[in-house]
Amino acid sequence: MSQFQFTLIVEGPDLQSDAASENLLHAGCDDALVGYSEGVQYLEFHREAPDPETAILSAIADAERVPGIEVIRLAGGGLVALSDIAATTGRIHGGIRQFTERVFANPS
Repeated sequence: MSQFQFTLIVEGPDLQSDAASENLLHAGCDDALVGYSEGVQYLEFHREAPDPETAILSAIADAERVPGIEVIRLAGGGLVALSDIAATTGRIHGGIRQFTERVFANPS
């Protein structure tokens, strides 16, 4: 089996409370770190499974066993916004947009 790392964005009760932490452990989320950033709660998993799909689906099922927890989405997914690329490279959003339009219009 392989280990997969991914983050689930969740809504519900404060996951950093003692009760929620205990519930997460009993639900099978002992391989998750709880986080909170800018009003968003998340669970960062390091899960062993035969493939990524199994890892993610089992983590969603385990997390949603905790009363009140709802998984909203998988964070990242390998996609970034043009504004993220612009900020990282120190360029403006419009310049990155024009660049990607040229690249995808003429991929060769």
